[in-house]
Amino acid sequence: MNILEDRRIIIGCAAVFALMFFLFYPNFYHYPDEQTYLRNAYLIFTGKMLITDPLYSYGYAFNGSAYVSAYPPLHSVLIAPFALFGWQFSFLLGLVLHLINLFIIYKILKKLDLPAIFSLLYLFFPAIALLSTTLEAEMSSITFVLLTAYFFLRNDNKGFALAGFFAGISVLSRYTNAAIALAFLIAIFIDKKKVSKAWLFIAGAVPGAAITLAFNSFLYGSPFATAYSVLGYASFTLQDFPLKAAYYVALLSVIFPLMFFAMFFSKNRLRNATIISSIIFVLLWGSYFFFYPRFRLEDLIIGADKFAPIVPLMLVCYAECLWRIIQKFSIEKYMGKIAVVAIILMVACSGFAMLKHKEKQDLKFEVFKKIYSETPEGALIIVDEKISSLSGKYKETPFTGMFFTEFFGNRKLASIKEDYTKYIVDEKNTFFMAITMNPNITVEITPFEKK
Repeated sequence: MNILEDRRIIIGCAAVFALMFFLFYPNFYHYPDEQTYLRNAYLIFTGKMLITDPLYSYGYAFNGSAYVSAYPPLHSVLIAPFALFGWQFSFLLGLVLHLINLFIIYKILKKLDLPAIFSLLYLFFPAIALLSTTLEAEMSSITFVLLTAYFFLRNDNKGFALAGFFAGISVLSRYTNAAIALAFLIAIFIDKKKVSKAWLFIAGAVPGAAITLAFNSFLYGSPFATAYSVLGYASFTLQDFPLKAAYYVALLSVIFPLMFFAMFFSKNRLRNATIISSIIFVLLWGSYFFFYPRFRLEDLIIGADKFAPIVPLMLVCYAECLWRIIQKFSIEKYMGKIAVVAIILMVACSGFAMLKHKEKQDLKFEVFKKIYSETPEGALIIVDEKISSLSGKYKETPFTGMFFTEFFGNRKLASIKEDYTKYIVDEKNTFFMAITMNPNITVEITPFEKK
């Protein structure tokens, strides 16, 4: 048995991952973004993308006439078929996409004549394993970036056109994927033999770009506007840039040692696109004012999430460098033992990441159950503003909380800095909620009459 190419090992590891996924299956979400993607999926069923009720506007931007999603629509479209069976089934999308991505990266490695077993680097990469249990758009973002890379490697007219098509579509999953599309286009121009193919890539990207521009124009009032520009979040600064840039580079060089730097020593056809997109991402996130280094142990897992769409490209370059080292020192004969140890370690690390994240999801679920059990249908629940992450950038949005009517009944959970009395219809059905986070999450719900 050639352990480097045996598909049974890949399939077996995929089955192990699926078992871990269901073992740690989320019964609730953890990140605020997730409820927005899920709520968008339900809005798709109604044919609406605008919210007029301010008490249903948590995480949405006010565009002057209505509240609109801060995110492009593709990931919510993909969630929708799963949500048809109930919101709890929505999390299955993460597993489906993760396994699809594994297959694509397997095919990419085959195209580059690299051992298929290196696809397990993707399968068990801790940050991506964790993201697969969420409703975050990084998973679909990875899918379309990998499809871009796969067809780019075909090196023919149809391949370049399809690469452009999937690069354009990827922007409908995450706006920052536009930087990756640009990186592939620049990589085409760098290769003198491919310059004439650039127009095929550009033409292929037109449909995705057109849909994105139309979506932005409809929701934000301009083809080139986003929710971040509406909110005033699209600002950058060079303050602390060296620290933040070094932070992200370090995060991408610890889990798999020196992974970030491997692409500079690789020689495969994805090298230039990977290097360019990685540098753009470091410049982008290193100068974006909203994010900052936290230097927590858990950052080794979740800190790399902003780079998730290009991590698989880095892993392809990393696999090439590992293979060259293995060949140079003639250690292929030990690959069986090395692979067993490596797989055990990767399973343990990714499983640990999923477990710790499951604990956070469970805490949120306990909060949800407490609120649901202690308040009646139709209740207005006002959150203590001292613990709510509110910003004046959201203008008059009173921030409905992280629960919405599809599973919360018609309760309204709102964090309101302004005068909340105008939202009170029935004092007997109004409650105040205080949450403390340290050392454990505690929730105290008080009727309005006793406040």
